[in-house]
Amino acid sequence: IFDMCREINRAHTSGMNVTDAQALLGELSDVLGLTLVDTRPRAQDGKIPDDEIQRLIEERALARQEKRFADADAVRDRLQADGIAIADGAGGTTWSRA
Repeated sequence: IFDMCREINRAHTSGMNVTDAQALLGELSDVLGLTLVDTRPRAQDGKIPDDEIQRLIEERALARQEKRFADADAVRDRLQADGIAIADGAGGTTWSRA
């Protein structure tokens, strides 16, 4: 299970779609009686907090500046999965909840 988690994280960081692998990991964990918990910061209403969104946008900007585009894309994908739309413009990156 640990090795599978590591490989899923590597694949995700390189920009690959890992949805099927994550589902399989969940099924295997269930068989073993393990519970996987999402530990990402969440507000009371279940939404990602504004300060966490801003931190991720800054992380993405740094990754883009350092030409780590797979990492930047992974941050963008995470935000999109949480219902956050981002737009890059001359004045920087803006975001809104979808």
